[in-house]
Amino acid sequence: AATYLARAGNAVARLEQARTSLVEAAADLSGDVDAKARDMLDALGHTGGQVDRLSEMLGGFDEPTVRAELADVEQALADDTTPNEELVEERRRTRDGLRAQLASIERLGQQRALMLERMRATAVGIEGLAVRVGEIDALYESGGRIDTTTEDLQSVTADLDSLREGLLEAERSVRAVLS
Repeated sequence: AATYLARAGNAVARLEQARTSLVEAAADLSGDVDAKARDMLDALGHTGGQVDRLSEMLGGFDEPTVRAELADVEQALADDTTPNEELVEERRRTRDGLRAQLASIERLGQQRALMLERMRATAVGIEGLAVRVGEIDALYESGGRIDTTTEDLQSVTADLDSLREGLLEAERSVRAVLS
């Protein structure tokens, strides 16, 4: 998570640097790009915190031990020839509880993987936007292409909004799984 946050932070810094010469061409939009990029970093930091919390939760489980215990209980149920229904029922309850634990562990692991992949996609997206703004800056500097600079920056801000929405959607899915 820290790697993706650092990558995005570096890309935001490049975004801010690349658009400095565009200020005179499209001051409102370039400021909007900076604000949205900083918002993305905040959202990415929040997502990283969620990934850390999921990792902590997963660290509290000993999955191999749970799997081994489940195998033992299932074997005991398969081998059981005693007429003691009470014992059989307790073993079934234990088996069901262990299966529920494993299902929770798997869901937490999947959500953690989803959040990390969203963070990576967001960092890569911001890096791509930084390249685009650098390209817009280079084209503006070389030819004074003011006519499309505004449209180009509007496209960048729209893309930042899309990246942020992707992170928010991932956060909503984590909350749904954890509730």
